[in-house]
This record gives sequence, C-alpha cells and structure tokens, in this order.
Amino acid sequence: MKAPFTLALVAFSAFVSFFPGAVEILEFDRGAVARGQVWRPLTGQLVHWTPRMAVLDLGVLLGLGIWLERHSRRVLLSTLVVSAALVAAGVQFIARELVYYRGSSGLATAVFMGVALVVLSDKRRSPRWRILSLLSILLLGVKILWETQHHGLVAAGSLPSGVQVVPIVHLLGAIGAVGVYSVLRSDAPHRA
Repeated sequence: MKAPFTLALVAFSAFVSFFPGAVEILEFDRGAVARGQVWRPLTGQLVHWTPRMAVLDLGVLLGLGIWLERHSRRVLLSTLVVSAALVAAGVQFIARELVYYRGSSGLATAVFMGVALVVLSDKRRSPRWRILSLLSILLLGVKILWETQHHGLVAAGSLPSGVQVVPIVHLLGAIGAVGVYSVLRSDAPHRA
C-alpha cells in the first residue's frame, strides 16, 4: 500500500460520517467545546452534513492525497496536521458566529494547494503542468474570494437549513499548505 495514511483518513472519515451517533459526538459544537470537549474543533473536520459534501471533500482528499503521499509522505502528513490545527483554531477563534461545523473541505483545500505547489516548483515537469498549477492556485484564490462575497459554493449543493460554507476554513487550509511547503520544500520533489 503506497498511500496508507490517505486511505486510512478517508476510510475513517467516511465510516464516522455515516455511523449512527458518531457525527454528533465528533462535530464542532461550540457549547460542547466550552464544556470541555476540546477535541471537537479537530474531529468536526472528519464528519459531514450531507453525503454529497462527504463525497466531494473525501474525493478530493483521496485523489490528491494519494498523489501527494506517494510523492512525499512527509509533506502530506505535515500539511494535514498543520492545516487541521489552523482550521480548528479558525473555527474556534475566528469564525465565532459558528455554533456547529462539519466538513473536510479545509483539509481538501490544503492537499489541493500542496499538490499545486509541488508541481509548480518541480523544474522537471513540463511548463504546461507548471502553468496549470499556477492557474489552479489563482483559481483557488478566486473561489475563496467568491465564497466570501456570496456566502456559498456551487459544488456544495443544498445544505441543511442554517448550514453555510465557511471560506475562512478554505483559506486556512491553503495557508497551512503554503507554510508547510515553504519549510519542507527541499523534501517535496522526492518520494517518501
């Protein structure tokens, strides 16, 4: 198995997203955090509001996570850990209006950014791939700005009443990937 961490993360997240009772124990719940359930800002990133949201988030994590883990397990794991911590802090301390949060989109955004940065900086890649990576990064920035202005994302589909897309989560996921990549860039062009 060449991508055990990606496969384990996606399998666990898929399992708990559909296991009766698990979602309520793992989702970010501001009141529960205040009562001492401090794991929830992290574990809320493992569960989802809808099956469609789970498929989108976990599909990106699976496809791009496998690629990044095969390229550099160290970059993948560091990106996931740093971005998960940033997203957890953002949900708890920046997006204070959120009472509940579920979703892996911050992690998916982090892995997307990690892959784009690795490809962009790999001088062995053709210029087309590097340009495509640069365009992907720019489009990600446009997407986050659009979400900020329009309070939603087309790909998310219909969300339950009161549930909204949280652009700061995507921004923090991307920032986490940039930070990790800037520290570990010497490891990025090599296989794990």
